[in-house]
Amino acid sequence: MEYNSGNFYAFARPRKPAGVDGKTAWFVGSGLAALSGAAFLIRDGHMAGERITILERLALPGGALDGIEEPEKGFVIRGGREMEAQGRQRPFAAALPPRATARPVAAL
Repeated sequence: MEYNSGNFYAFARPRKPAGVDGKTAWFVGSGLAALSGAAFLIRDGHMAGERITILERLALPGGALDGIEEPEKGFVIRGGREMEAQGRQRPFAAALPPRATARPVAAL
């Protein structure tokens, strides 16, 4: 992570929690909240990514942010129209990871 004096993260350097190596995390759904939660657990909680499981029933991960790449338009996402009026779709979509890999799991 980059630390600079212009933001909160310049001062926030979380210590590794005791016992985190023996814990696991499970998220139901692969929407923005779950993906953000997993990213924060890795970055701030010092949890290994291998100990985090994200369950998704659909073939595409991402919840309402699932995307289909179209060369002329970029990524087309279901939630995109909600952001167009506010003019945020380009920077927001550009901040997403380029690809996500999912593997099917059996229903619980």
